[in-house]
Amino acid sequence: MVSICNSNRVSYMESRQNLDSLPLELEVEILSRLSLKQLLRLRCLSKWWNAEISSPSFSKLYQQRRKGLDAENDSDSDSVIMVSKESIFSLDLRSNKFVELPPPPRAARFVCSFNGMLLFVELKSNLWECVLYNPLIGAYTVLPQLIIDVVDHPGPNFLREEMPFIGFGYDSKSDDLKILSLIQYTSKGRYLTHLSHEAAYIYSMKTKSWKVVKPYTQGEYQYMSKHSKMVYCNDALHWISIHKNDQVYTIISALNLGTEKDYVLPNPDDQICYLVSNLAVLKGFLHLINNSRITEYDIWIMREYGVKRSWTLLYRCLLADLMAPHSLRACFNSQVPYAYSEDGQEILVGVSWCPVNFVCCNLQTRGIKKVKPTYLRLETHFNMRLDYPMVPWVPSLTHPCSL
Repeated sequence: MVSICNSNRVSYMESRQNLDSLPLELEVEILSRLSLKQLLRLRCLSKWWNAEISSPSFSKLYQQRRKGLDAENDSDSDSVIMVSKESIFSLDLRSNKFVELPPPPRAARFVCSFNGMLLFVELKSNLWECVLYNPLIGAYTVLPQLIIDVVDHPGPNFLREEMPFIGFGYDSKSDDLKILSLIQYTSKGRYLTHLSHEAAYIYSMKTKSWKVVKPYTQGEYQYMSKHSKMVYCNDALHWISIHKNDQVYTIISALNLGTEKDYVLPNPDDQICYLVSNLAVLKGFLHLINNSRITEYDIWIMREYGVKRSWTLLYRCLLADLMAPHSLRACFNSQVPYAYSEDGQEILVGVSWCPVNFVCCNLQTRGIKKVKPTYLRLETHFNMRLDYPMVPWVPSLTHPCSL
């Protein structure tokens, strides 16, 4: 055993000496052409490699090398990130591999994820501070504070929602990463019976600054659904809004990060119950999840972006049947699809996140089966009750300071 260990050590030292004989620029060039998995292994073999691979300069070079190859990968994730106030865990949905990652750098609120990075927001009255964190390399940066201008306040009869509505995505037009923050004010009185006002702010990683954009408005009875999260697809951020005219229904709102203009996507049905709609992006396609008939659970896919007739109903079942494998009561804000199976015939759906439970829906047989990933055995460590919902996550080496 000693001889084997010694021979392995000699082999590694010889390899290291051979690499040391290479010019530094050539060594970095070779590293930038390796896959993410290969780089993660190399970080464990050498302090120098670990420092170099985790550096902002290498991160920027690696992003340039991978650009085009991974353009759509963030919307085709096979992993989810699970965040509590003191811990972060990732779960590979295909292999069930469960990994504990470095904890959040600050006690701030987790809001979204993009390109391997997590965005946290710390609220301080009219000052909101955003922290961008990559748990894979344990690096973070604090963005300039967002100052909510009192001029944007619509008046004394309106109350500001406690949490901003935030999304994070890529603007291919200007090759820039941007953060969109929508701040909603609702009038005093019963919900959905009075006027709403929204102020919109965009942060640019290139300019390192926030700016106000024209507030999103599609009618005077307009509300952002609290059950919906922003999702990124086709150079735009999307979310569910609630519209009330003669009756309540949902609309799919969007804002293009290049033009910074808002628009509305067509629904598969003209009227969908506002209580239970959500969005997801799988394999680069926008998916709408809703319980338009209250007792049923639907998954729709938009096969051609922006085209109403391209909406296709992928899956429908009774909401009670969806929850039954875990003996859960039906609820209306947790059933989110996270990934397709390798053959594309099944969709993994998270039916609850507090505690965490999954089911697998077969698109052909319409069957539902309970899924129990191996990480559920770690209940004593994680307690399986998340402070925030799970979100899709694509591991990356992107250094927040390189943006």
